[in-house]
Amino acid sequence: LINKVDLMSTAEIKEVTAFVTKINPTAKIYNTTHCGIDLKHVLNTGLYDEEKVAEMPGWMDDLTEEKKPETEEYGISSVVYTRWRPFHPKRLKIWMERFASEYSKTILRSKGWYWVADRHEVKVEWASAGPTIAGFSEGVEQGTGGWLVNTEAEQLPPNPNEEFDRILMKKRNMGVTGHLLYGDRRQEIVFIGLHFKKDWKAIEKDLDECILNDREWG
Repeated sequence: LINKVDLMSTAEIKEVTAFVTKINPTAKIYNTTHCGIDLKHVLNTGLYDEEKVAEMPGWMDDLTEEKKPETEEYGISSVVYTRWRPFHPKRLKIWMERFASEYSKTILRSKGWYWVADRHEVKVEWASAGPTIAGFSEGVEQGTGGWLVNTEAEQLPPNPNEEFDRILMKKRNMGVTGHLLYGDRRQEIVFIGLHFKKDWKAIEKDLDECILNDREWG
């Protein structure tokens, strides 16, 4: 529900609708005043599929497709941050501690996967909404599988070669060579913001400073 539309301009309604659509392209959206809506539209609809939402939310489209969405018309845009070296754990921790005060007004939502230098075997989920940011570990710590390169054959997801092919193609397109030992380990995070592309270079620079430098990586 997008509520209190009676207090919003047409442009504001379109902007909020664009943001919701960016996060979840399949969501049914209802504009309401005082939450006035027939309950049949919100109760026992059977529309919510937790597994489907977890596996293919709107942000995933940005990882798998190159396109310019209609949402950019309303200032909602996204950037995919991809790097093939791990984050330095201490520098990343400091960046995350600064997130709420320095970045949350620009970055409305972010989601993806990241790799930390002191835990090569662990694939970590990155998620932020507003001022809140968190990482959720997968892999050895939870026994749920992690990076494909260090996952036992019997625990691999369906069609793992498709994911490997996508990653290898992206590496080639970005001119990345060497370090084949690290396989699919990477930083791959979608950042969604409102009129934030002008600020992206500064955010990207700050994130890059959290990545292992040549001396640390060598």
